Amino acid sequence: MKITLKNFGPIAHFEFDVDKDMHVIFGKNNIGKSYAITAVYLILKNLLEYLPSIYDAQNHKYNATYTKAHGEIPLLVSENDGKEINVTHRIEEVILAYFYTMLKGIENSFKNSFPPIASLSNTKAKELLKIEINFSSFNIVIRNNESQLFLESVSLSQKVLAANSPEFLSKEVNQENAFFFFTKENSLHDLQSTIDHFLHNSRKEFLTKISNVHFLPTSRSGLYQALGSLSSIIVELSKSRNFLRNKLEIPNLSEPVSDYFLSLGNINVSENHSFNEAISVLENEILKGTVLFNNETKRIMFKSNEMAEELEMGFSSSMVSEIAPIVAYLKYIVNNNIIVYSPFFAGIDYFGTSPNCSLLFIEEPEAHLHPEVQVKLMELFALLAGNRVKIVMTSHSNYMFNKLSNLLLEGKVNAERVASYLMRATDVGSATDMLAMKAEADGMNDDNFADTSEMLYEERLKIYDQLNNEAGNAA
Repeated sequence: MKITLKNFGPIAHFEFDVDKDMHVIFGKNNIGKSYAITAVYLILKNLLEYLPSIYDAQNHKYNATYTKAHGEIPLLVSENDGKEINVTHRIEEVILAYFYTMLKGIENSFKNSFPPIASLSNTKAKELLKIEINFSSFNIVIRNNESQLFLESVSLSQKVLAANSPEFLSKEVNQENAFFFFTKENSLHDLQSTIDHFLHNSRKEFLTKISNVHFLPTSRSGLYQALGSLSSIIVELSKSRNFLRNKLEIPNLSEPVSDYFLSLGNINVSENHSFNEAISVLENEILKGTVLFNNETKRIMFKSNEMAEELEMGFSSSMVSEIAPIVAYLKYIVNNNIIVYSPFFAGIDYFGTSPNCSLLFIEEPEAHLHPEVQVKLMELFALLAGNRVKIVMTSHSNYMFNKLSNLLLEGKVNAERVASYLMRATDVGSATDMLAMKAEADGMNDDNFADTSEMLYEERLKIYDQLNNEAGNAA
């Protein structure tokens, strides 16, 4: 399954493959990396909320949606004409109508996180935005107008033909590119069963890849501390609302930031988690302490191995306060049921997908971290991505890039499971270059950091030459 953004805000083109276990997105500042992963997160979040109920086998809810919009249309299959009929468009209409609820969810999420819908189109390209959600059996296209998003089309990947029996199929029909069903009645019953086939496949395709999504924004520690303090202020102000003369305005939060704060504030403490190895490395080797959750204050705490008391994030080092939310997510939030074996690691056979796979978006995980810690963190991300926690990260870290490249070269990570690419500026907005930093068995090319390193090296040589000349003139 893939999600493609076109002409979306500053982005001309961005492609996201849900099947990959790790996405690493590089690029300069203000190029649209955060914009892109925010949009993908919101789309996936609404798919997760919507797809589990996409089909009710007993009540045929999709049939009610279709007939309300279009009325009942008989198949009109006749034994006398000796031909099959093409019902592809009818099924596309049903699917289009049924995805309307999901569309409204995406629209509301976009309104909570981006500028007005009318402003989302790429001004450089001067075209409406286009969102494509590609399932294996059909493709959904979403556009925008001045006030809202709308479903432009649903396109099946193959023709759907109906006939009374196989002998009435035309000989010239390519059976490899068509889906057939046979009916002996002029009713919608068989058409409904075929629609069920496509909807069920899309639901299964997605939900066996991802069971939940999480978003860790940049400046994690600052946001957590600020919002934590703000929540207590809001509670106190609400008690005195009758005494306030002016209307209290609370700044809007983007939906990913709001989700992040709510997740960390509503933790369900459980001692059974499947990330003990990763958590142990983070706490014992990096943090030198333990990340805890206080059920009374609803706050994340840190207990250093060298101190008896527990500290709030505001009193901890920047490294602790940036890594602690990641540890808290692994301990208390991310789905604990994982599969140990994954195709992410080279040389390991894939035994099937798991319905318990989490997808974790992390913006700039290297923030405030020493290069040594950045390298260790990339090792842990590789471990998690190989254990049914898909990682999506944006990064400006040359150290994390080189560590991932080394893991690929060592054969410890399967390049086929990694999407590593560069976002570049073009005349019509930023676009993902899928080849410039592509993950391969022999590592990755450095098409992002090398120019700056070379510039600094050449600058250093010039300084040496200048100093030598000055020393020679002085002599």
